[in-house]
Amino acid sequence: MEKIYGAVDFAAAAVLLFGSVPAPAALLYACAFVLAIKGLMSFVPIPLYMPSLLMCGADILAAALLLFSGVGPIKAAIIFILLFKAVPGLIFSALGK
Repeated sequence: MEKIYGAVDFAAAAVLLFGSVPAPAALLYACAFVLAIKGLMSFVPIPLYMPSLLMCGADILAAALLLFSGVGPIKAAIIFILLFKAVPGLIFSALGK
C-alpha cells in the first residue's frame, strides 16, 4: 500500500508540473517538491522527518490544484487517493493523536 501511495505522490507531482495547472509557479514547485520527497520516502528509507500537517496539507493542496489541471480521467483517481490518505491523517493531527 505504501508503494501505491508513493507512486501516486510522484504522479501528482508530475501532473502539477506538466498538467497546465493555472496556479503560481512557486506554489506548484513547492507542492511538487514535497510530493516528490514523500514519494521517494515511500520507496527508499530516508531519515527525514516531515510533520504530518505538512504531508497531509500538501496532499490536500495538490488535490485542490489538480481539479483545475488539463489532464484527463487519471486525475480523478489521483485526487481520490490523495484525499483518501490525507484526510484521516489531518483529522488525527488536528485532534493531537
